[in-house]
Amino acid sequence: MKEMLDEKTRQNKHLENEVTKMNKELDNCRNTTPSGQAETPNVRKQELPRTDSRQVLPPRGSNKKLYSSVVEAHVETKHTALIRSRVNQTPEMIKKLFKS
Repeated sequence: MKEMLDEKTRQNKHLENEVTKMNKELDNCRNTTPSGQAETPNVRKQELPRTDSRQVLPPRGSNKKLYSSVVEAHVETKHTALIRSRVNQTPEMIKKLFKS
């Protein structure tokens, strides 16, 4: 059993090292410019900044609703719940539990 754990541990260490190497290579690729030139202030000005998230434009002709108009039309609904005690507590005792 211990031998299996040792083998799995060695495999995990090996995979972690590979992931670390690949992440370093990926970082190096991301930091270089597409033409392979060294990055200088002039090159940085020409490139658009890279963003991690995509920006999606809203569809054309969409009817946007204002938050205030949506909230205005909201109608509150009341909900009721039936609560039963498993240890035969009185309704007053249950109310005290909810208040505390």
